[in-house]
Amino acid sequence: MQAAALVPLSDYLGQAYHPDCEYIDGILLKRNVGEIGDRATEIQDKIDDYLAFGVPCVWVIRPEARRAWIHTNDGAHEAKDGVLRNPVGDIAVPLSAIFTDQH
Repeated sequence: MQAAALVPLSDYLGQAYHPDCEYIDGILLKRNVGEIGDRATEIQDKIDDYLAFGVPCVWVIRPEARRAWIHTNDGAHEAKDGVLRNPVGDIAVPLSAIFTDQH
């Protein structure tokens, strides 16, 4: 197996990739855009990365199940009331606005 070549961050930020790619530790990985399911451990790794970068919250949405979770540095919980919020409370997105098609 051949080792992946490391890509400088400036090169990644200065390019547009088709198909879209993620930059993880200097390596470009094809971004999953829904063709195949993400593994739970990969999703958790991404959540941990975003929170470590200073993102205050991460929303994880499962469209097929019409469910969503809010992750922060204090933990995670499902948006059982049907509204995604950020920790400050100045953003609130009803799941009904996301799932416009009614089943």
